[in-house]
Amino acid sequence: MCLAENCDSDAADVRQAIELMSSVAEWTDQLVELQLWVRLSYSALTAADHASVTRCTDQALQFSFPDDPKHPSVSRLITVVVVLLLLFFYTLSAKDTKG
Repeated sequence: MCLAENCDSDAADVRQAIELMSSVAEWTDQLVELQLWVRLSYSALTAADHASVTRCTDQALQFSFPDDPKHPSVSRLITVVVVLLLLFFYTLSAKDTKG
């Protein structure tokens, strides 16, 4: 399985990577975890494995920034924006390397 932007993955590779990532009990670096879930989302998207796209983006959206007591919904909004931006940039960079 290749998680670089210019690699093609098939659905079986993506599912195998998802199972491996799910088996990690605790991540020491949440930003690395977030980036890997988003990269897996992108790989699943390119492999047309829509169930895996949903599972990976759900996992990425579990990531949470510290809550602001004055604005509790801001943390969730920031997480959604970060995930969408990362997916956008991976998609953009893949298009640049392929054509």
